Amino acid sequence: MNVSLMSVVNKWKKEEGLHICYLFNRKKYIESVVSYIISGIRNEEMVVLVENDRNILHIKNELDKQISQAQLVHFHYINNYDFYWSTGDFHTQTILHYFSQIINPLLETRKPIRTWAHVEWGDEKEVNDKIEDYEKIAHTLIKEKEILSVCAYDISKAPSHWQPILANCHSEMIIEDD
Repeated sequence: MNVSLMSVVNKWKKEEGLHICYLFNRKKYIESVVSYIISGIRNEEMVVLVENDRNILHIKNELDKQISQAQLVHFHYINNYDFYWSTGDFHTQTILHYFSQIINPLLETRKPIRTWAHVEWGDEKEVNDKIEDYEKIAHTLIKEKEILSVCAYDISKAPSHWQPILANCHSEMIIEDD
């Protein structure tokens, strides 16, 4: 059964956290991110995007066509390299501390929060042993803070042996077809 990302997102109960693993192909990626962001902004949610600089230019161009500058007050962007590699390695506690620093002020607005994080890495060996711990702790934090969160992995780069690990660490797993 092919379940679409937005059908899962639309079922989100705001009093519960929802942690989604999204394995994507490059073809529809920007469209999916933009739909997710616009849906959140139109629902008056705070939206945090963790993304690389190449994609953010395309995403911002699409957002500028579809939402007003006033609505962008609900949108926050963080470079994913800075987010995941601020200490020079994929260090779980540092990443989650950084995440909390970003999210905690937004929680004070009392508006629902949704995040989208494009997970990228340079050396698979370094991340290989850390990805499960990171996603398990992130899952707990997301549930605790009642956040809607998408962790996006490029299916062509994520090793196949990660799929069962990622499935066990998320509330939902969506694999985008071509």
